[in-house]
Amino acid sequence: MNENQNNEQKDNEPQVINNPFANMNRKKDEMETQKKKTKMIIIISIIVVTLLLGYIIIDKINYSINKNKAEPQIKENLEEISQELVEFIEQKNLDSLDVFGKNEIIRVAINDVCSGVYDCKIVDGYQVSEYIKEVFDKEIQLTDVTCEYNDGVLYAYDPNQNRFNFTNHVHDPVNTIPIYTKINSIKKKNGKYILTLNKLYYSPTKSEYITSDPLGINNIFNFVDYDMPSDNGPVLDMSKITTDYENNFEKLKNKGNKYRYTFSKKGKKYYLEKYEDIENER
Repeated sequence: MNENQNNEQKDNEPQVINNPFANMNRKKDEMETQKKKTKMIIIISIIVVTLLLGYIIIDKINYSINKNKAEPQIKENLEEISQELVEFIEQKNLDSLDVFGKNEIIRVAINDVCSGVYDCKIVDGYQVSEYIKEVFDKEIQLTDVTCEYNDGVLYAYDPNQNRFNFTNHVHDPVNTIPIYTKINSIKKKNGKYILTLNKLYYSPTKSEYITSDPLGINNIFNFVDYDMPSDNGPVLDMSKITTDYENNFEKLKNKGNKYRYTFSKKGKKYYLEKYEDIENER
């Protein structure tokens, strides 16, 4: 190939021009493209996070709704609770409060410990403390117990041996068990259960009447109207007493004494917080 042909071929080859403005435009386009990609990634991330949060919130709402459906709130049946509390009073011999009074819980505890025990002259202090804790949810200092007839100490407390010693009083004991108990009312207030009871007592050494109190003071029925013939002495016709009392309860429920108990509840256990002997309340 001659020189002229070589020169002609060079003239026909494309010329590469190093244009600085073209490079700047290309870099600008690349930056714009990168910005658009970044914006798109941010937008997609926001959408994903929003959907994820929405899913979590909806899932929690559904869980809460399903939980409430699965665990419905059970409404308390106060009538059933009143029966439980009456049984509690009977089992723990709390009717003796009607005799000994609200401030004599040591005497009440001793009465329970001695229930069914013949010649109960020594009482373990530990048993008394456990009863008070179980029934009243209290811990108290054990002391001498005075007689309900106000004639001195009935049980002397010995702290060294932690026991009570009977001091040999001679008199008829007071009846601490009613012949009939009737629920007057029950209500729940501030988380407490307030139970009011009417009771019938009969003590032949105290009165010839059936009364609303263990001391034979407030008369409800005359004993002779309910006396059944018997070779073993006076016998009450409890069927007739029950029928007459129930049939006339609206007239009799505010006559004489009523007994009000305020209970608290911890877990499944009831505790007696307050006791009141109410006379002639309307």
